[in-house]
Amino acid sequence: MTANWSLASGALAYNFVVIILVTLWIKSRLRANKIEEDFILSGRNLPWYVIGVCNALTCIGGGHILGLTGQSWHTGFATMWFSISMCMSFVLIMMYVGPWLKRTGFVTISGMFETLFGPVVRPVITAVAVGACFGIVTLETQGLGAIVTISTGVPMWVGAIIGGTIGLLYVLLAGIKEVAYINLVNAVLMYVAGITALILLGARLPGGWSAVNDFYIARGESHLLTIFGNGDIVRTYVVGTFVSCLFYNPIVQQCAQVSASAKNANHIKKAMLIAIPVNFLYSALMVALGMVSQTLDVAQIIPDGGPAMLLMAANYLPQWLSIVIIGTFLAALMSTFGMLSLASSVHIVKDIAEEYFAKKPFTLKQEGKYTRITLVVFCAVAIAISTFLPAVNPAIVWCFSWATPMFVMFVVGLHFKRSTWACLVTFIVCFVLNMLLTLTPIMAMMNLEGNNHALYMFVVAVVFGYGLTALDKNAKPSFTKEYKRTRALYDAQMAQKSS
Repeated sequence: MTANWSLASGALAYNFVVIILVTLWIKSRLRANKIEEDFILSGRNLPWYVIGVCNALTCIGGGHILGLTGQSWHTGFATMWFSISMCMSFVLIMMYVGPWLKRTGFVTISGMFETLFGPVVRPVITAVAVGACFGIVTLETQGLGAIVTISTGVPMWVGAIIGGTIGLLYVLLAGIKEVAYINLVNAVLMYVAGITALILLGARLPGGWSAVNDFYIARGESHLLTIFGNGDIVRTYVVGTFVSCLFYNPIVQQCAQVSASAKNANHIKKAMLIAIPVNFLYSALMVALGMVSQTLDVAQIIPDGGPAMLLMAANYLPQWLSIVIIGTFLAALMSTFGMLSLASSVHIVKDIAEEYFAKKPFTLKQEGKYTRITLVVFCAVAIAISTFLPAVNPAIVWCFSWATPMFVMFVVGLHFKRSTWACLVTFIVCFVLNMLLTLTPIMAMMNLEGNNHALYMFVVAVVFGYGLTALDKNAKPSFTKEYKRTRALYDAQMAQKSS
């Protein structure tokens, strides 16, 4: 792709201007209302529509922008199962996990697991969560760097530093409120630009949209035009991708933190009405753009779906629209980059620094200070490491799979019984299994190679989680039983006081 500095500069400037304007607005509101900054939870008062958009864009990143467009060349419309699973995970987040977090007042997922299974579980959850987040952040940094590199021709490491630095600003200046309201602005522009792009592409494509269908039919790949593809696509892509995405988002800190920042549990539930269509429609746009790019001459220049899609946008759309389109692509990557970095920093500050080293709970000012410092260090290390790694977009689903046993044990402890040793053994077995599946040919031997790590871990987690818990005669009652009992006592006390 020929270097186009005006395109790249415009896209980066777009994000920088939005970040600065939204931050200035937030700071002015805080000063006008004399409200102390709550960097990690925004005073627990984010409205439902902001919660919905923030969750939707937090889950739109490299896996969508470069992942879905590139994957669509191989699995076609069946690539949408990634988004279908994401949308179903929003149901679990906003109708199940999120309201429980809000009701109980937890700030981190690790904190809730400590209450469920004991303090020994907290560092395990923190370590796995931060490790998985770090892996995804390096991939998001690669995505940011790739877009800058493809647009300008600069080396990948330069693109990663430029994109990662602006991505850090996405969250560093005002915390989760900054991410939430920048996402709200970008969501509006994202869809206006996307719809406009589809209309113009339909008019400018050689042969129009019908030529796209004809291209795949002529190649004998009509199965790419259906939601289920064929047997190989279902076996190696659909099943594993669906399971990993479904159980990752509900139990990770970045989505939990958005829920913990809501005004109340009803706002979290209502937010689902926005999160699902925002995420799903954007995914459909990415798959469509990826499949269209394969039918054009850009596919001969760059034989990779993600970069080819960017080249198509630059060549077939007006420059002003290309700037907005690529600017919103960067914004989606920065949203995920920022929220995952924030989530990891909150784990480190709340679950390690405050839990084990602080003499008393941090004040809001201390939380903000320590979280900002951690953010800078975390992002700097992620940016540095991302410049040495090869392009590994498929690793996103692999990173997702680490959360599968966490979700299973959350359900076990919430509704069945709570056994500390059963929880730990289940985690150890699943995590060792995931490494064996990664480093040995076991998956291929069982004819379930591809993105199926989470499928194996789900089955093993259910068997070990429920089985070992049932064997523990000293297991505590489910958390819901304890919650209902203590809530009933609280309501009785309140009723007695009021009378």
